[in-house]
Amino acid sequence: MTKEDISVLLVDDERSITNIVPIFLEQVGAETEVLKTTQEGIDRIKERYGPPNPEPYDVILTDLSQHPTGVEVVNTLREYDAHTLCYIITGGTVKPAL
Repeated sequence: MTKEDISVLLVDDERSITNIVPIFLEQVGAETEVLKTTQEGIDRIKERYGPPNPEPYDVILTDLSQHPTGVEVVNTLREYDAHTLCYIITGGTVKPAL
């Protein structure tokens, strides 16, 4: 995989994140798809990973503090794929038990 082949899904409702993160990812050659809600992220994962021709992302970044939470994005992803890297990000505080 070359750096130009990296595909990233970013799911976040914070405008500053959705504006800035893709710029940084583009600098390393990643193509980033940005969605504003976790429901959009869940729907997109189902579309992209489902039959007949799954097209997995290399990395998924999702916001913890939306409703449904970013954990639901991860749970949906894991129904289809156990290998895609997925990071839960947040600007808030998180209980250590997460």
